Amino acid sequence: MVWRERLVLAVAALVAAVLVAGFLTVLLAPGVRPRLTHVAGDAPEDRPSYECSALREPGVPCERERDYRWSVPAGGSVSTTWSTSLRDTDRVGGVLALARDDCPDARVSWTLTATGHTSAGVLPAERPAVPLRTGLSGDQDRITVEFRRTDTASCPAVVTWTYVTADAPWFGFVWSWW
Repeated sequence: MVWRERLVLAVAALVAAVLVAGFLTVLLAPGVRPRLTHVAGDAPEDRPSYECSALREPGVPCERERDYRWSVPAGGSVSTTWSTSLRDTDRVGGVLALARDDCPDARVSWTLTATGHTSAGVLPAERPAVPLRTGLSGDQDRITVEFRRTDTASCPAVVTWTYVTADAPWFGFVWSWW
């Protein structure tokens, strides 16, 4: 009978340890995600996608997702380059959108480039928002996004990239520092 009680206690301790490890992983994971830092080009307006939970100070921005906003002049372009805090960043994501309010006829092409990868598309009037989930290959030093007007409207166009995320392989943060 004693061995069964010990087995039950051992299993309960193992389950508790797994739950605590899982909780700590979820709590600490945003802190080990790659961070994008503006290094060149047009600096976008930058704000957190949402405020953090009650576990943090009220009003403290979350560091996980960011929202960026650019004003693209008529017939012009803007380009922004970020460095990434982890060289093994293997994905970037978010939602690219073209604001329809002030310039309804605007059309903007976009290009995202990173070491070994290029993604491109167009934000037309018919479909002004595009989910972006781009896989990257190789070590990343810089990530650049460029927006270029492809219409003839004379008004400035507003482009947003919301819920911007950069991801690295799980536990990639350990070898990224070496």
